[in-house]
Amino acid sequence: MYSDVQGAIAERPLESASSSYDPSGECLDKPQPLLALDPEFEPALHSDGRVEAKLSDGRLLDIMTRSFGRRGGYPIIFCPGMPASGMADLPYRYVQELCLGGLELVTFDRPGYGDSTRWKGHRVGDGAVLVQAVARAYGFDHYSTAGRSGGAPYALGAAALCPGVVNAAVFGCRTPPNADIDRLNGASLVNEMLIGAADEETLVESFRSTSGQAIIDNPLAVVRTIIPNLGPSDRRVTLEPEVNRYLAASHKNALKKGSAGRIDNIFALRSPWCFELSDLGDKLTYLIQGAADDQFTTPEHFIYLSDNIPNCRPIKRLDMGHMGTMALELKCFRALARDAFSKGY
Repeated sequence: MYSDVQGAIAERPLESASSSYDPSGECLDKPQPLLALDPEFEPALHSDGRVEAKLSDGRLLDIMTRSFGRRGGYPIIFCPGMPASGMADLPYRYVQELCLGGLELVTFDRPGYGDSTRWKGHRVGDGAVLVQAVARAYGFDHYSTAGRSGGAPYALGAAALCPGVVNAAVFGCRTPPNADIDRLNGASLVNEMLIGAADEETLVESFRSTSGQAIIDNPLAVVRTIIPNLGPSDRRVTLEPEVNRYLAASHKNALKKGSAGRIDNIFALRSPWCFELSDLGDKLTYLIQGAADDQFTTPEHFIYLSDNIPNCRPIKRLDMGHMGTMALELKCFRALARDAFSKGY
């Protein structure tokens, strides 16, 4: 059904009344619209998985992508966490289940991660134009979006703003910065970088030992730095050999050229997202939270999102933490496909 799709998805300006911001994280007074794709330039998929796209302001972007599962199966575009890369090999059993389920999972590196072009000062809502470019390059007409942790808000933005998105699933998602919640209640000190006002120079210095040549020489460095900030259940998951290898490879590729993508990601998350949760409308959205000692997205995030996403299907697992919900991804992907098929896609 999807392998023969030739037409591009409908183009729509990605407009927002929210204020834009500069790379220091400060909001600017003049509202700016989100950028769209250049209608005269069709995104192109190259043999190495690179998607070449052009924005409405003339800027060219390379978006590195990788496809897993059954080519021509029901498509799901996935936004990895922070810092993570979509280029790392997924576990064999995971890919096998994608194939058996008739699913094609396309992962990609957001701006500044891996070999994707940096987009300094981008906003979470700008993730919609990235997802739209990937969808058009792959020839997807209708598709689902999904995201984990620091990539989850980008998946929500794509679901809210891309007309081709049928539904979405997010794992360990944070709230927008205007959410009135207690962000530090039970969270690790790592979150202070997201909540606080650290400038770019401070963040570059704090990430020096886990990016660039340092991460190439020691790909386990990032994994080792996050383990002390994890609860017991997440530590067990992270130390599983298969998961540990995947995280190390993912972080190594994401940060091999430095910490720019990670820093831009942080500024985007703590600045106006430039879309509203209400913009998701009636699109089914699975919201998955591991309630057991999640040190990154505390229960306040889950409660706020489940109350404010219009057609939300909240799933709270008391036996899992932030990392443990990876085990639920395939089940949720199959549910997204069933929902899309039931709607005639």
